Amino acid sequence: MQVVPPSRQTTTTYVFSHNGQSTVSYGGQTARLIMASEMMSALANSSTSEADLLAMWSNAGWTWASADANASTKNIGGKTASGSETPLTSTESAAVVAKFADWFADYATNVAPIVGSTTMAVAGQAGMIGSRELNAKGMEYDQIVAKSLIGAMCLDQVVNGYLSPTKLNVDNSDRSGGYTSMEHHWDEGFGYVYGKFGPENAEGDLSTDGLLGKYLNKFDDHKEIVFDAFIAGRQAIVDMDYTERDAQALIIKNHLSVVVAQKAIDYLTGAAADVASLNGDYFHGLSEGYGFIMSLQFTNFNGAPYFTHTEVMDMIADLEAGNGFWDRTSGELLDMASTIQLAAGL
Repeated sequence: MQVVPPSRQTTTTYVFSHNGQSTVSYGGQTARLIMASEMMSALANSSTSEADLLAMWSNAGWTWASADANASTKNIGGKTASGSETPLTSTESAAVVAKFADWFADYATNVAPIVGSTTMAVAGQAGMIGSRELNAKGMEYDQIVAKSLIGAMCLDQVVNGYLSPTKLNVDNSDRSGGYTSMEHHWDEGFGYVYGKFGPENAEGDLSTDGLLGKYLNKFDDHKEIVFDAFIAGRQAIVDMDYTERDAQALIIKNHLSVVVAQKAIDYLTGAAADVASLNGDYFHGLSEGYGFIMSLQFTNFNGAPYFTHTEVMDMIADLEAGNGFWDRTSGELLDMASTIQLAAGL
């Protein structure tokens, strides 16, 4: 499906002010992205317990390495599968959150003890393949959790949350807090992509983000279009031009959804090419693909996800069947990639 880019904006930075004071604020999003980064490191550490991961998830009783994260009351768990207009039912959202809890338990119980050891991974047994720590089904949890959060937290909060009518059709005149509610909601959506970067340099290299920004950064065309649309939409809010605001929101939703679908396809086809060797690249790549498939249920292209929750969980079940990644074939992975390609029109 083709998406039409906006015209290039004369404003080239995401900088907005009123009476000389910045009106841009997305500190909560910055904190969550930092927390997620630290969680990924914990998911490759032999000393990480299930209690540690749950404390990081809820930001309850956990001391972060980052001062910004420690100063924040925000958490990852409360913003996972919880966009204002997420396409999932409450039961489906709970099922997604439960998957994370299951992953944390399996990692702490079965994977952490073998991290850095000489225990070799084999079908049905957690172990190492090169530098990759795998569970009994060949799943690398830091990759699975990161790529699942790209959709379940970052994408969902942007396309089904802060750029949704529920969040945007709010007050746009009261500046008692320094910015209007509408301005702030748009900024919070921006923060789930660019939160690790200040407004002045958010158009630069996003590769150190680790989540959605990192993968948007891999597509120069989508990257430019999304950034320009965030600027144009924010300016439209300042101008109280809500037709233009909504047009720019649609552009953002469509392009970010395409990026997630394309990466699911890329990782599946890459894993299909490596499956015969069952090497570290195969398990690593398929773990990334698994996470992007989890993320597909949170896409929003022209108002609808590419796949329902049920369809996504069916694909996840297929990947986990039997001995999981050990049992997959090139044909299975290529068929799944083709299904996604067809649904996304890519």
